[in-house]
Amino acid sequence: MEVQRSKVPRFEYRMLFYHSALVRRFGRPVISLAILADPDPKWRPTGLKRGIAGVGTRFEFPICKLADFTDVELESNPNPVSLVILAERVTRRHRNDPVARREAKLALFRRMAELLESKRYGEEQRLVLTRVMDGSIPLPEAEERLFLEQFRQSEGDIPMTYLTTFERHARREGLEQGLERGRQDGVRLGWEEALKALVSARFPDWKPSWNRYLENIDDANRLRQWQALIITAPNGVAFLRSIGKRPR
Repeated sequence: MEVQRSKVPRFEYRMLFYHSALVRRFGRPVISLAILADPDPKWRPTGLKRGIAGVGTRFEFPICKLADFTDVELESNPNPVSLVILAERVTRRHRNDPVARREAKLALFRRMAELLESKRYGEEQRLVLTRVMDGSIPLPEAEERLFLEQFRQSEGDIPMTYLTTFERHARREGLEQGLERGRQDGVRLGWEEALKALVSARFPDWKPSWNRYLENIDDANRLRQWQALIITAPNGVAFLRSIGKRPR
């Protein structure tokens, strides 16, 4: 399954390359699927056909165009993935309006808390989804603090210890009383743990020994960028290569 967030040329060839590589690797039938998360309703690559001198290749694959789903359909869908799709839409629509982005994020987080509690997801599953949601809708410092305050007021009896936003806020409040370096280390370690949980849940081929590639990274911004690569990478090996690592 390939997740594509933007329109790119020759996407069909990339799908064919992945399909052929898997067939060669495992020697078994392979189903190739594409999830198109771009906003262009007209871009719908579904395969390719090419040939020369009587020799040809025809390759087709099904797609899921996220733009086909309305907000109403996603909001009523109990699948947590619908929340991730809505989160990305919020960021696209309100990229220049942090206030509207904060209000929409608040509504989605309330919905997510209710959904996760009703579904009785495990702690690790809740952490992974919350971290993805939090990273999908970034906010300026002032708006994030306001978001935290408003969300605390609405939490009620719902257990919120798993929410990344509140973990990060509590860590930040405590570290502000200490050394600046300690605060930076706290943020970095928080992102390291979030990425480790995300790759373990996202990639079936991920090996625990590969976690070392996500450790001791001084730049927290780089770790944030890696989160987006995790979402789009087809597997753990491809993700590591995208960040310049050679898995062993």
